[in-house]
Amino acid sequence: MDHLNISEGHDQINVLVLEKTGYVVSCRDCHNLQIGFGNFTSDQSPNEFYRFTEIIANLVNKHRYDEESAHAKSIFLPTPYPGFNLLFTRAELSQLNDILQTALLIIQAENLANLS
Repeated sequence: MDHLNISEGHDQINVLVLEKTGYVVSCRDCHNLQIGFGNFTSDQSPNEFYRFTEIIANLVNKHRYDEESAHAKSIFLPTPYPGFNLLFTRAELSQLNDILQTALLIIQAENLANLS
């Protein structure tokens, strides 16, 4: 999926979530998804998206009551790239989780609608 500029009209792009803090879009042709949050984007297959959403939800639950992560970027998310990892505050992680969970619900609703 090409890098997305939300302000441009893309007939192949389905905007699932568009918030001040980030977005999730899907490609109508290949069904891959792009997540934009903070200062990163990630292009993912549907299976990768489901797994990523699960990982973020688990991190939110793990750090729900962690006082250190309330305002410090102390929540560590490794990536598959050596030496490159992501850091979040608890609030940032919660915002990302909200965006991903909303997108997941929309995808599930669209899948159910397509079964009819």
